[in-house]
Amino acid sequence: MAHKKPRADFSPETQTEVLVECGRKCAFCFGLRGDARRKKGQLAHIDRDHSNNARANAAYLCLYHHDEYDSTPSQSKRLTSGELIEYTKALIAHVNGLIPSAGVKSGKPSNSQKAFDGVSIDVYKERLPIYAKTVDFLRAVAKDLHPDTNTCLQFARDTELALFLFDQTIADYLMLLFRNALQLHSLQYARGDQETPENFRKIVTEKMQLSVWFTEQYDVVRARFAPFLSLADQ
Repeated sequence: MAHKKPRADFSPETQTEVLVECGRKCAFCFGLRGDARRKKGQLAHIDRDHSNNARANAAYLCLYHHDEYDSTPSQSKRLTSGELIEYTKALIAHVNGLIPSAGVKSGKPSNSQKAFDGVSIDVYKERLPIYAKTVDFLRAVAKDLHPDTNTCLQFARDTELALFLFDQTIADYLMLLFRNALQLHSLQYARGDQETPENFRKIVTEKMQLSVWFTEQYDVVRARFAPFLSLADQ
C-alpha cells in the first residue's frame, strides 16, 4: 500500500517572499484574463507535490484557481505546471514594472483568452522572454563594459525570432545591440596599440562613446518594447 507524502507548509520566509513578489495577485487570473487585481488566495505547490516546500515550488493563486489547479477534471484539459510557471513570470514582470500597467483590468474579468491588444497569449509568451533576454544582456554588458564573444552570440541566438514576433524595427535594434557589443569587445584588444597616438585616442574615444551608449539603453529598450507588451482593456 502506497503511503502519501506528508503535506508540508511553506516556511514563513517563503510565504512572505512570494506574497510580496506577486502582490497577492493570482497568476492564472493574470495570464488567462489579464486581471491583475488583488485576490484572496493561497500558495500553491507548482509540481503538486505537497511535501516539496522549496521556494521555487511556490506560486500564489486565488481560491478558485487553486482549487481548480489541484483538482483532476474528468474530461477537460487540466491546468498545467508549465502554464503556472509562465504566467507567474509574466505577473512578476508586470508587478516590477517591466510590463507597462496601461490596460490592466480594473473592472469585471472577461472570459476572453486574448488578454493582450489583439495578440494571443501564446504570442505574448513568446515575446516576453525576448524582452527579458534583452534586459539581461544590457545588464551583462553594463556590468563591466567588457562583453565576451559567447555572451554576444548567446544574445543573438536568444533573440533570433524577434523579426517574426515583433517587427523590423525591433529586429534591427537588437542587431544594433549585438554589433555594438561585439565592437566594444574588440576594442578591449585594440587599446594596447599606442604606436600612433592619434589612432589610440580614436580607440579610447570610441570605447567611451559605446560605454555611455549602452548605459543609456535601458529606457530605450522599455520604450521600444512597450507597444508590443502593453495589456489591452477587455
